[in-house]
Amino acid sequence: MPNTETITEKGVVIKRTRNGLGICATKKFKKSAVLFQVKGRVYNYKTINKISGTFQDNTFRFGQETYLSPAGYIGDFLNHSCKPNSAVKKLLGKLYIWAITDIAKGEEVTIDYSTTLASDDIWTMRCNCGQGECRKLIKRFNTLPKSLQQEYIAKNIVPTYILRM
Repeated sequence: MPNTETITEKGVVIKRTRNGLGICATKKFKKSAVLFQVKGRVYNYKTINKISGTFQDNTFRFGQETYLSPAGYIGDFLNHSCKPNSAVKKLLGKLYIWAITDIAKGEEVTIDYSTTLASDDIWTMRCNCGQGECRKLIKRFNTLPKSLQQEYIAKNIVPTYILRM
């Protein structure tokens, strides 16, 4: 287990979850609250494509040709759910995780990875989120059922740079 004691953020903690290590709330968060900033280093897609494995898998789409690696920061432990309670928002050149539902103390903080994958991303993942709505395979946003795409767009939980690509 990595030394997670040095990776801290107010209001959340890294703990064992259904799928290994994840981020859990240490207090209640109301819907629309900002939980934390996704910190890390921004890389060009060419660099990301040369490095496979966990490093590449854990990056966040940051722009048309860039990805943010949260390696060494709490965002590296953010897990997927097909019924997420939070989402990614880019504001003033920074990524934030914000609550899209009320989040109870002790609850795991999750996003839908598909909301961070543009039409030119080729990454996929088998899902084990355990939700009744589980899609079993996670791919880009444009591969989601149209009704789910519309729901996510209406809830404003898809970064605009994902919708533009």
